[in-house]
Amino acid sequence: MRFLVVALLFTVACSQGPQRTSTKNEGNAVAGVPSYSARSVVPTGANGPAPLAPGRLASIYGQHLGPAKPCTGTPDPQVRQKPNPGRPNQTIVETLRFPKKLCDVEVRLNDLVAGLLYTSATQINFQVPQELPLQGSAVLQVFYRGQAGPKVPVGLENATPAVPAGQLAEQMLRGLDRVPWTQVYKRSSGACTYLPVHPNLRRGLLDYASYCMELRGEVISEALYYPLGEVEPANRLMRADFRLVNGYPELSAEVEDLVAAKLSARYGPGSTPERSFEIGVSKPAPGRVWMTGDLTIFLHRNRTHLPIVGVREGVQIIAVRNEVLREREKVRSAERAMQSRSRLSHAVLQMDVNRKLGGEFLGPTSVDDVRRNLMRTLRWDRTADPDTRAAALVAADALTVQLGQVLLAQSPANGVEIMATANRQLVPLGVRYTGVGHYSGALEYDRSLLSKAWEHYPDTAWGQRAFLLLQSLACSIPNPECKQPNCFRTVIRNAETFLTKYPAGELRLEALHQLGQAYETMWSISKAGKDDLTTQGSDVSAAEGEQAHVRALEIYDQLIRLAPESPEGQTARLSLPRLKLKLDTGERRFFCFHC
Repeated sequence: MRFLVVALLFTVACSQGPQRTSTKNEGNAVAGVPSYSARSVVPTGANGPAPLAPGRLASIYGQHLGPAKPCTGTPDPQVRQKPNPGRPNQTIVETLRFPKKLCDVEVRLNDLVAGLLYTSATQINFQVPQELPLQGSAVLQVFYRGQAGPKVPVGLENATPAVPAGQLAEQMLRGLDRVPWTQVYKRSSGACTYLPVHPNLRRGLLDYASYCMELRGEVISEALYYPLGEVEPANRLMRADFRLVNGYPELSAEVEDLVAAKLSARYGPGSTPERSFEIGVSKPAPGRVWMTGDLTIFLHRNRTHLPIVGVREGVQIIAVRNEVLREREKVRSAERAMQSRSRLSHAVLQMDVNRKLGGEFLGPTSVDDVRRNLMRTLRWDRTADPDTRAAALVAADALTVQLGQVLLAQSPANGVEIMATANRQLVPLGVRYTGVGHYSGALEYDRSLLSKAWEHYPDTAWGQRAFLLLQSLACSIPNPECKQPNCFRTVIRNAETFLTKYPAGELRLEALHQLGQAYETMWSISKAGKDDLTTQGSDVSAAEGEQAHVRALEIYDQLIRLAPESPEGQTARLSLPRLKLKLDTGERRFFCFHC
C-alpha cells in the first residue's frame, strides 16, 4: 500500500483547498456550471497540458468542478484493473480501481467513466480509463450535481515504460555497481564535455569540471569528474547520477520504493540527508541517504534548476565519493574561519576597535547610540598616537555606514530629508552622505574616512587595515583609479606595491590572499567564452591570462608555506587543483560586472 500512499500524496498535494478524506457528499456545493478548458487538463508531473494515457493519473483545474469541501476517493483494495494491453507495464496505483462517482462529481472520456481520486470546487484528480485507445484524442466532460461542463478534446498517447518498475530499479542499481570510480577523465565521445564552473557555485557538489552522459536501456547514466589533489591533481570520476528516461510520477514513486528497499537491504535503513541544495536535497521531501565505505548514496526526486544537472524530474540515484563531500566541508570551514578570524571581517573589526579605543563603539544598534559613538570617533583626540587616530577613523567609517542604515530604516520613504538632516551635522566634521541607496537600504557614503586613515597613517597597523578594507570594496565605492568593471587591475597594482613596501607586515596574509584572488580572476576571465554574461566589459588578453595564472600559483603556494592552517592558506589550497590543471576556476572577485 505504500505505493498507493505515495501516489495519492503526490496527486492531492497540488490542491488549492483543504485536504480531507471522505467519500460522502457534505454539501456546501458551489453553484454554477463546471468551467474548464482543454488547457487546464494536466497529467501528473507535467507543467502544462499534455496527452493522456490509459491508467495514468491527471488533474482538471477550473471553477464549479465540485464541492467546496474537498473529497478524497479510496480505491477498492480487493480489486485490480486489467492494464490496457498497449500499456502492460503499469504501476500498482495505475491498476487500482477508484470510485467512479465522488461527492456528486463524475468525469467522462468518450463516455467512459473515469476513476476519481480527489474532487473539489477548483480541482479534480482522476484516473484515465483503461479502455481508451493509445493514440488520437478523446472528449472529456465533467458533471457535478446534474450540471454538465463543456466537452473538450484531450490528446492520447502511449506513455509506457518499456519494462516494469522492478527491472528499471535493477537497471539503476546495476549502473551504480559498474561505476569505474576515480578513473581520470578522457573525452571519448560527443556525450562528454568540459564544463566551465559557475561563478556562484564554486567548489562543492556542482564544482565538477567534466561531464559524460550515456543511455543504458531505460536509464540515463551521468558521470561527473572533479579536479582533486593539491600536489598532483587529476580530473577524476567522483560522482555518478542515474535517472529514468520516462520518469512520470506514478512510475517514479514505485521505482523509488523498490530502489530504497534494495539499498536498505545492502546498507541498512538509511537516514534523512542534511540539506544539500546542489542536488535538490531540501524539505519537505529530502529523500534518503546511505553511507557506505567511500560512497554517499542519495535517493530522491531532485527539484534543483541548476545546469547541467538541471531539472531532474522523477526518482534518481546520486552517488558521490566522500572525498568530494570532505572537500565541500573544507570550503565551508574555510569560509567560517574567514568570517570569524580575518581582521577584515566585521566581527573581528568590531572586537579590535572596541579594544583599541577602550569602549563599546561598534556593537550598539539604536540610532542615538550609533550617532553618539560616531561623533566621539570623529572628534577623537588629535594628540593621540598615529595608530590610535587611524583606528578612530576606521571606527568612524564603520559607524557612518551603520548610521546610514539605521536612519533610513526608520523612515524609508523620507530618505532625502533624513540625509539632509544628517549631513548638516556631519559635513562640518568631514563626512557626507551622497545619496539614498535604492538596493542597499542605506544612505550612500563614499568611505572617505577609510581613505583618510590610509593616506594619513600608511605606516600604522590600522592605516594598513584601512587600505585592505578599501581593496575589498573595490567594486562598491567610487574610485577614479578603478576602470570598472576591471577593478582587479587596480587591486593587483595596489597590492603589489603594498607588499613590496611592507613585506613583513602583520596583514601580509590578507594582502596576499586579495592579490591571489585578483590574479585568479584575471586568469578565469581570460578563459571565459564570448557568451559568458559574467565577463561583459572585460579586457584581458590570453597572454595576460597566462601571466596571471603563473602569479596566482606563486601567491597561493606562498600562502600555504607561510600559514597552511590559516583561512587564507586553506582557501588557496582549495584553488590549486583547477589552477594546476589549467581549468577555469570561475573566480570573479574584483571584477565588477554588476556595476
